[in-house]
Amino acid sequence: MSKLPYFCLRYKTLALFKGANMLSKVIIISTLSAFSMATMSCNDKAANLGAKAEYHSASKELLYKIEKSSDREVISKAAKKVADLASPVLDELVAKNKKCGGIAKFIQEKKLSMYDLKPSQLELDYHDGGALPKFPDECHDLKELIVHPATVVSLAKYAPELTKAKAQMRDEIEEVILHFEAL
Repeated sequence: MSKLPYFCLRYKTLALFKGANMLSKVIIISTLSAFSMATMSCNDKAANLGAKAEYHSASKELLYKIEKSSDREVISKAAKKVADLASPVLDELVAKNKKCGGIAKFIQEKKLSMYDLKPSQLELDYHDGGALPKFPDECHDLKELIVHPATVVSLAKYAPELTKAKAQMRDEIEEVILHFEAL
């Protein structure tokens, strides 16, 4: 039985180790590449969503602030941010459906005045449509992107007991998220 010299055994072991090590490097590099591509893909999707992603994120943040904060101004500021973020979303939606341009423009122009309405008046004028111009049924969800956050601002301003108003605030934003997802 012949024995391989020590140098050959060591070389074969080293070659096997290097081969295994090289294979490990290939696997690691492949995994990192796949992960990078997936991350880039996610970033591309987020970039493509743009205004819609920001609106949705701000709505979720508002829900959190309604739940955790007892400061009316903090809640109001977050709700105004959501309403402000509706404008670029409305612009994108109107670009796809020109028939909705009238209601989108009207609701954006009335946004600031809605903040000063008492909740009951805001309900009559904008939720129920008493102050709204005629618009196609398919455009209903667009107005809600501003009306619901404006209602939260109004509740934060006028509700006698903030703790009791929080349930309605939560409902308003959960509803707007449903409208948003329907678009």
